[in-house]
Amino acid sequence: MTKIYSILALLVLASTSFGQARRLVKASSSGNWDVAGTWTTTGLPATPLNNDSIVIPAGITVTVAGTNGVNFALSNSIIDIFGTLVFNTPNGTTKKNDISISTTTTAPVYVVRIASTGSIIAGSGGNGSGNLNVLVNGGTSQIKYSTAGVAGVPVGQSAGPTIVGPAFAQNTALPTNPAYFTTGSAAALPVSISLFKAALAGNSVTLNWTSLQEINSSAYIVEKSDNVTSN
Repeated sequence: MTKIYSILALLVLASTSFGQARRLVKASSSGNWDVAGTWTTTGLPATPLNNDSIVIPAGITVTVAGTNGVNFALSNSIIDIFGTLVFNTPNGTTKKNDISISTTTTAPVYVVRIASTGSIIAGSGGNGSGNLNVLVNGGTSQIKYSTAGVAGVPVGQSAGPTIVGPAFAQNTALPTNPAYFTTGSAAALPVSISLFKAALAGNSVTLNWTSLQEINSSAYIVEKSDNVTSN
């Protein structure tokens, strides 16, 4: 009987969400979001932009800062937070330090994922605010995090000013997904897979995969089933 091989669900959940080639942008040291030296990239601008897999490793703090307010607009990007993302508040009640992520897919995507070691917190600054916004498939922008808290959000999810993982935010529209972070196991995982293929030759199956990132991972475990079910 042909054996059907499957890789653990850990790797499946960590696969690329938009089904396209993606640039890994990883924070190499603590620093401000818009400082090139904060990030490690390959041959492209160091500030995260579009179609990026953005990773803040454990032990590293990346700060969104601007005295007069800044907005970093990303398109079809994913942020995985194992360390800390900080939003400083600018001077002026109407001013904001924002990260805004837009998506062009109609499929639900985990746009921001916070691992069990990660968090989003409010930093220092003035009397403005710091927000993380997700533009839902070209439609309404949802505030997923605010240093001032999000009105009507249950405590422990995005009441502000701190969110501790595991938690995630999606791009799906209300009321399917609330305008805040949701706690759960879909949060950031240590391995992201950009390619996974299985080729059958006779009674043998050859597996090939390529990882985008491996953070504190030690091994891959492949399971097999003789009854075409996964265990």
